[in-house]
Amino acid sequence: MPRNSSKPTVLIAVTASGAVRALSLGSTTGAALIRDAITLGQLDCRQVGSKKLIPVFGPCGLQEWFSTFPRATMKGVPQCPYS
Repeated sequence: MPRNSSKPTVLIAVTASGAVRALSLGSTTGAALIRDAITLGQLDCRQVGSKKLIPVFGPCGLQEWFSTFPRATMKGVPQCPYS
């Protein structure tokens, strides 16, 4: 039995440059997009030690922000109903 009853909090986060690489955004434009999203409050940014980290999941996380991007579609190709 653990000594404390609180559950640990797991922080899954990346740096801004790591987010640009993970999302395959251009280095210059991607960094500007991430910086602007942090400034506008669309992305959360936390200082952990000497690094500023962006959470991957959550309401102001990287996954929610990236899901708002428009998706390319091709004319004449049936869309998958499950996506």
